Amino acid sequence: MSDTVTVALSKPITHEGKTVSELVFNEATVGDACLADSVKGETSKILAILSGMSGQPMPLLMKLSFPDFNKVVDATVPLMGELQQQSDGSMP
Repeated sequence: MSDTVTVALSKPITHEGKTVSELVFNEATVGDACLADSVKGETSKILAILSGMSGQPMPLLMKLSFPDFNKVVDATVPLMGELQQQSDGSMP
């Protein structure tokens, strides 16, 4: 398994004058999980972890289309190791 995953977006995101057409995610760290503890809501927690993994700000990730969001989540699950293992099957 690679320690990074690159996800090409079907709809590029423009944020603060920059256009992003792909996102690169690194293996999740404990720090990424701690970022999730600072926000409320399941989707916000997922975005906080993805923000830490990608180095991209949450406001940029909030602009993802749902199809791209689902694509990112599916692609990054292998990089999350035990983070993905919730008793109810949900992510932290």
